[in-house]
Amino acid sequence: MLAALRRDGLPARLRLAGPMPPAQRGRLLTHATASGIVGAVDLLGERAPHEVARLLVEAALLVVPAAVGGPAARDGGHGGSDPVLAVLAGCAAGTPVLAADGPAVRAVAALLPGVTVLGPDAPDDAWARAAVGPLPVPPTPDERWAALRRLRRSPFCAQGPTLADEHR
Repeated sequence: MLAALRRDGLPARLRLAGPMPPAQRGRLLTHATASGIVGAVDLLGERAPHEVARLLVEAALLVVPAAVGGPAARDGGHGGSDPVLAVLAGCAAGTPVLAADGPAVRAVAALLPGVTVLGPDAPDDAWARAAVGPLPVPPTPDERWAALRRLRRSPFCAQGPTLADEHR
């Protein structure tokens, strides 16, 4: 997807935060080198929660594949991050999300704006086309606060609204 965006002249970058086994890192770098995008890939490694929050706000788009971290992640178990939690984190930051289709992700997309769902087996070019929409205009700070308020009021948030400016 990144290679397709770069071929279309978009200065897109891929930032990957989180632990990555050396073999997976090697495969990714080999593929990025072969695709001519290695300079546009940042492997950040594991980050503290406040750093992840900052990265989400800085991002123009959060891409969430079918299962972040492996098969156990699909069920929300150990072995990776739950895709739904990643989608909700993007929604909390007000960052547009492009996520692989699944029943739980579809439920989030039905209630919260800014989530685009695409089949996990869709070709890279389809993912790139879906990514182009949100890229040119990043959300404003007011739009990000509104997104957080929507999430806080949604059934996905266990506690009721507690933000000081929740009345807006």
